[in-house]
Formats: sequence, structure tokens, C-alpha cells
Amino acid sequence: MISHIPTVNWPPEPGEYKIVQIYLEEKPYLRFNKFLFHSHILEDFLNETEIEFQTVLGKESSLPIPAIQGNGYHASGMGKADVNVEERKIRFYGESGDYGIKIDRQHLDAIRRLEPDWTFED
Repeated sequence: MISHIPTVNWPPEPGEYKIVQIYLEEKPYLRFNKFLFHSHILEDFLNETEIEFQTVLGKESSLPIPAIQGNGYHASGMGKADVNVEERKIRFYGESGDYGIKIDRQHLDAIRRLEPDWTFED
């Protein structure tokens, strides 16, 4: 089920991306997307890993969004990232209005240990 899922879907080009930080059965995952809302990024990841989820109403949008945690998963952080692909540097910042959570620095530390070729800036 999840063995083929990469830990991080690294952006192919520089720019600003929305990010979602997820733990799946205690393993950290990081997802980037330039165009989707945080809730859609999380939903795509859960569908890709074939994890069923409940929905809740977003804090800002009042639309149905995947619950922040569920059967074997937990979204620990959300926000944005400025990505420099050439230098492999990323600056994380911001939060998700619908989920009311910010960047999870401990999750980034876990990803940093798994993916040492990239530099995460504060």
C-alpha cells in the first residue's frame, strides 16, 4: 500500500508552494503543491495511500475537508514554502486557515534526517 509512496514529492521548479506535513503510521511525509488548497493536498495523499477519512468543516471556508487525523494518519503541519530547486533550499512559513495549524518544525527535522540533500531555512 504505502511502500511505493515517496517520503517527499520534491517540487520540479522554483517558486511558492503550499505544503502539508503528514505522519502515516509514525512515518513523516511532506507534500508540495503550487495550485491546490491544503485540504486537497491532504485528500490526494490519503487517496493515493488508500486511507479512508472522515470530513469536517473548514474553519474559514466552512466546506467539507478531510479530518486532520484519522485511521493511521495525522496532518501535523501546513503552510507555504519558498523553493529554490537549483540550490536545494527551502524556506517554510505560514499556516492553513481551514485547519488552523502552522508549520511543524519537529516534522521538518524528521524529514531533514531522511532527505539530507536539501537545506531547510528558517
